[in-house]
Amino acid sequence: RRVHGDVRDTAPAARRDNALPAKRARAADGGGGFVVGSAVRVGNLAFEATSQDLYQHFRSAGILDVLMKVKPNGMNDGSAVVTFNSAQAAFLAIRDFHNSSLRGRRITLTPDN
Repeated sequence: RRVHGDVRDTAPAARRDNALPAKRARAADGGGGFVVGSAVRVGNLAFEATSQDLYQHFRSAGILDVLMKVKPNGMNDGSAVVTFNSAQAAFLAIRDFHNSSLRGRRITLTPDN
């Protein structure tokens, strides 16, 4: 149906929603507007931080795994990827732990899509 040269979508709402499955994965509270999987990139880590530090820091958030690149000198490269048990757990971890302190540094959390 055309109105003043614009095209209006007359498809039923249910069909439109099914055509965009990523929208259903967006944050339930509407904040942020980004799609979150179960993996989160943690940045600005202290070089001395270990995967055990990350397990301890995120223990209440449903952490499953930590992937951290370690240099030959035994220190990390300043970032890690943390996998949580669900996309919702990852979203909540970003909300609750972004800018938190770990080993004296403010860490950043972003979706690792």
